Amino acid sequence: MTPLADRGLGTSVLHTTLDWLGWDEVIRFRGCILVVSKGIQQPGSDRLSLAGRVIMFAGATVTGERAEVCAVVAIKTKGMKDPCCLVTFLCESAKSVTIKLYG
Repeated sequence: MTPLADRGLGTSVLHTTLDWLGWDEVIRFRGCILVVSKGIQQPGSDRLSLAGRVIMFAGATVTGERAEVCAVVAIKTKGMKDPCCLVTFLCESAKSVTIKLYG
């Protein structure tokens, strides 16, 4: 099972519980949340591609707590009202699978 969550449900307690159950979640988060990848810390919205490509940051950490996640996927394509930043715990999946799941 892969729960899909939005913003306020992205807590470390929830992730710990879902991990214990063997579930891998996908959570959309606000663009102001800090993402650290390859030693660079920036808000998720600053990590979007200007060309509208999907960008995946594997092995990233998020928030001031630097919670480890499998990846952060950032996307803002033509026709999207707002950018989309997703935390995924689907370590085996490609970025397109994560985006397809979230819709």
